[in-house]
Amino acid sequence: MQDMSEYLVSAPIRTYEHPNTGSVIDIVPTIHVGEPSYYARLGDYVRARQDKGFIVQYESIAESEEPEYPLSLAGRFKHKLLIATMDASYDASVIATDASRYVAQPNDRLFREEGSTNVDVDESYTAANMGVLAQLDDLYSTTRFRRKLSKASRTKDVEQLNEFIFSVIKKGVETSLGTRRRLHPPSHKFIIDKRNEVALTGVDNTLETDPSAKIVLIWGLGHLAGLAAGLKRRDYEHVDSKDITVTFSPTIGQRQITKEQKELDKMKSKLQASSAKLEQARARRYQ
Repeated sequence: MQDMSEYLVSAPIRTYEHPNTGSVIDIVPTIHVGEPSYYARLGDYVRARQDKGFIVQYESIAESEEPEYPLSLAGRFKHKLLIATMDASYDASVIATDASRYVAQPNDRLFREEGSTNVDVDESYTAANMGVLAQLDDLYSTTRFRRKLSKASRTKDVEQLNEFIFSVIKKGVETSLGTRRRLHPPSHKFIIDKRNEVALTGVDNTLETDPSAKIVLIWGLGHLAGLAAGLKRRDYEHVDSKDITVTFSPTIGQRQITKEQKELDKMKSKLQASSAKLEQARARRYQ
């Protein structure tokens, strides 16, 4: 049996229902870089939910309304770190989109704007509440990733670039699902927890108006655990799960198939050798 976890990466969609009100909430945790087919499948799912009356509440850190250059020295430094990180992230998205089979998450393909609401913090909140060390870590990680992407793209070996991005996506999914250790500073968790609170407040506000509301929450996979816990605290019950394939690695898949084929060939050879010995033993017995 093939170990598909080696070359196939999936992300879950989880559905929760309130036993008293009949309210249904989907958590659609997204991977922010994936194959176009992944976003097409997500889009098919979410738009079908919209056709059934579900409203969409999605994450997207809004632009800050604060002055371009904060007055304090620390504020200016944090602002520069934030802009540098955003620039590096944008550059990486361009490289991935231009030189590989991957694309950045296209919200316009996931849901219709009508009936959708952006529920999130803004840049000023993120910058103010992330410590300098956390922002430096973000900048370092993003810049390092961009450099590796650039190096891989310069080789003109598209498969090498695809494999690198695949490994990054796989690591990110494993980290978000808790199967790989998270190494981010504590302030990252603070930002994630705060944004989860904002998302759940958006849910509460909707339920105040319509207790039986049907909602799709579109947030990054790292928010899944916090959002699920919040819904359970509100007495929602988990009623359904489905996995959506984010990406697969043809190279690793073929390598796995080849490995298993060799193992099958060895087993076949051993079986043939054993059968031959058995036949020889039978022949000697009846001589």
